[in-house]
Amino acid sequence: MQNILITGATGLIGTATIAHLKNRYKLSALNRRPLTTIPCHRADISDLKAIEPAFKNIDTVIHLAAHIGNNHRAIQHANIQGTTNIFEASLNAGVRRIIFASSGSVVGGYGQHAPYKELLAGDYSAIGDTWPMLTHESPCARRASTRPAKSGAKSWPAPSPMPATAQCSACVSAA
Repeated sequence: MQNILITGATGLIGTATIAHLKNRYKLSALNRRPLTTIPCHRADISDLKAIEPAFKNIDTVIHLAAHIGNNHRAIQHANIQGTTNIFEASLNAGVRRIIFASSGSVVGGYGQHAPYKELLAGDYSAIGDTWPMLTHESPCARRASTRPAKSGAKSWPAPSPMPATAQCSACVSAA
């Protein structure tokens, strides 16, 4: 039976993942909070040495752990350094597959601005028929809209500029 390690196992998606996979795989968790449904190694993912024991004899890692909110230090600590450590520990332990899942919630902010605020509230009458597409470059709309498209490649229209509060400092200072 394949051994799967799940990070962020007590979160919404982690709990659903465990419920879906528990009868088909040998599951374990790497989590900050205690967990009683499957074996759990408790550690902070930003501490590589502390998390390494959880990766022993693991075939697949499902990485769901993240900090949700607008605290940039906590985001860097968990979402950047923590994810780097998950990949590093997986590589060191010979893990064959990593499944990395995330959502817009881990970078936050968009739900505070139109039209996303209205979309999240379900107030569809307050928005038009179209709205700017969120992409990996949305916080840096100025840079995304000026980057040349690859030759012959299909391209999406440049995203509409985001409010200054949702843009990176380079975009705000260049405006």
